[in-house]
Amino acid sequence: MFIKLIIVRNILSLLLFATTASLVAQESSLVTDRPGQTECVTTVGEGSLQVESGFLFQSSQIAQNTTQQRFTYPSSLFKLGITENLELRIITEVVNYKNIQTDNWGKLGSISGMENLIIGLKRELKTEGRILLSATAHIITPNGTEGISNEQYGVLSRLNFNFGINDESSLAGGVGYENYNLRFAEGEGLVRDSDGQLFYTLIYGKSISDNISVFVENYASFQELDDWQQNMDAGIVYLINPNLQLDYSFGWGLNNVMNYHAVGVSVRIPITLHK
Repeated sequence: MFIKLIIVRNILSLLLFATTASLVAQESSLVTDRPGQTECVTTVGEGSLQVESGFLFQSSQIAQNTTQQRFTYPSSLFKLGITENLELRIITEVVNYKNIQTDNWGKLGSISGMENLIIGLKRELKTEGRILLSATAHIITPNGTEGISNEQYGVLSRLNFNFGINDESSLAGGVGYENYNLRFAEGEGLVRDSDGQLFYTLIYGKSISDNISVFVENYASFQELDDWQQNMDAGIVYLINPNLQLDYSFGWGLNNVMNYHAVGVSVRIPITLHK
């Protein structure tokens, strides 16, 4: 019942944002982190609130004859513009994990709840020219549902870039580091229980029309600084109006068994609503 209430509340909130935002015209169209793995380089602007939310189904092989299915319903990113070039970011996920034994398709176990809350900042570093730059830094807090949370802190940071090829296409990406296994130990301070991982993303996007754009992306992580895991994804974005966007994407593993499908909606409450 708790999970259903969260889903209904998120859907109603997004519908309210969409209705409000569509009443206000704004020259620039919203730019989102969804639906790829690459973060956009721009911030939302001072005083603006943007919500990017979506549902995902992912299937991954985690051991021989064992597949893990992961549902997010939803995953949401809240962005609040603190200044023109700085935004506050909050990420929440309601998830369900289900392990399946693939030799007889027997269910091994299932759990639902909240992932750890992620809080961070994005800062624009270069805002003019064909190459744009920004940086993000996040702290992961150990307050997720028991059995889903690893009960440890974490960090997630990256440097983002965007290169405008022409008016219709661009090349973007990012490089970063993440570690989900940090804890505070008495007499030792902050302890790192794993090496974490380096990662990169590289995405090519192209506008098909004023409202439709498509992308293809390669992304990879150097897990525990030991071995690269390579993946691809692709998708389509439909801009309903300057403040409301729908998306669909799908992904697959290159050197691992993984695939996913995701749909989402992004909504911006324009600055003019606050004046």
